[in-house]
Amino acid sequence: KNGLILVGGRIHNATVSKEQKNPIVLPPNHVITRLIYKDCHHKMLHCGPQALLAEVRRTYWPTRGRAIARSIVRQCVICKRASPTFDQPIMGSLPRQRVQHSRPFTATGVDFAGPLIIRSGIRGRPGKKAWIAIFVCFSTRAVHIEAVEDLTTSAFLAAFRRFISRRGKPNIVWSDNGTNFVGARKELAAYVSKVDGCLASEGITWKFNPP
Repeated sequence: KNGLILVGGRIHNATVSKEQKNPIVLPPNHVITRLIYKDCHHKMLHCGPQALLAEVRRTYWPTRGRAIARSIVRQCVICKRASPTFDQPIMGSLPRQRVQHSRPFTATGVDFAGPLIIRSGIRGRPGKKAWIAIFVCFSTRAVHIEAVEDLTTSAFLAAFRRFISRRGKPNIVWSDNGTNFVGARKELAAYVSKVDGCLASEGITWKFNPP
């Protein structure tokens, strides 16, 4: 009809418009097709490809319609500004302690959680504030937990000795730059300097995370 190709169907008795009963076929590479898509895209307030294709199909039947809708939305300057793409950050390699086989807790990370209120077993006595020292194995991700009464260096060293008695001595320990950890490192260094060279060569290396 009038040089246009219409799509037939079985909905001639439906209560819809004539354009919906017999939509006009749009060729994929014609300039008119892209103009119709752009007009619908603006009328639909810069909708996405799926909604754009549904709106065009209300009147027309485009061949390769989904690909054209994606192309129109992708080339729209306003849509690009409204939904910019972000570059993915380049991730650094994991430390070798995380990816190499080793005895559990050979490389250990430690941090504190809390405070928590610990209830006393005696009725009527108020609860006591306490913290949790969390030791995490780098290679197996196993977790060892020790309760500490405060955040002092002496309390952490006591928990660290209990950890060693259960899990063995780690070769390297990572922690943040808390004052209790810094003090513990100094005390460990002073202790290692007092023992013989054999034990000193097998001492614990303490490293701090970057601030």
